[in-house]
Amino acid sequence: MTDLLSPQVTDDPARLARMMGPRRRPVVAVVSFTDADLCAARQAACLARQLDVRLTVAVLRPTTVWLGAAGPLTLPTFADDYDLQLTTALVRALDPIGIPWRLVVLDSFVHSTRLIRELDAGMVIVGAPYGWGNPVGRIRQLWRANRLSRRSSIPVGVWSARRGLSSRG
Repeated sequence: MTDLLSPQVTDDPARLARMMGPRRRPVVAVVSFTDADLCAARQAACLARQLDVRLTVAVLRPTTVWLGAAGPLTLPTFADDYDLQLTTALVRALDPIGIPWRLVVLDSFVHSTRLIRELDAGMVIVGAPYGWGNPVGRIRQLWRANRLSRRSSIPVGVWSARRGLSSRG
């Protein structure tokens, strides 16, 4: 991928490692429950192992409250099932790599940028949920990666499920 929006955004793992340079700060994977995001988490784990740094997986929980004309509307609660299924999928994807990792559940994208600052992360990896073949998915992920890169000024890698096998089996 060429650098369309920011010199800090790439999908090349070797370039990500070079961009991180001699810094030995943690790698953060910002994911939701898609095959591409699970592949991104697996790629983040491989990079963390290669660079000998800590890995934190930040899960963006889906919105369960919507604002309507009549006020806030709460969607049916599925967070417990969602968290269990996602945690199981992450364990299946990351445990074979053999490094310790930490899971953090976040309620919004804004919280992910705060977490990145608090951890003093050296690199962020995000998934491309619809793959690079779909222009809408590509634009959405480049926008998300660019926002992270501009807010945190660290390398951001965008990883598509087409590069790896599905982690959900």
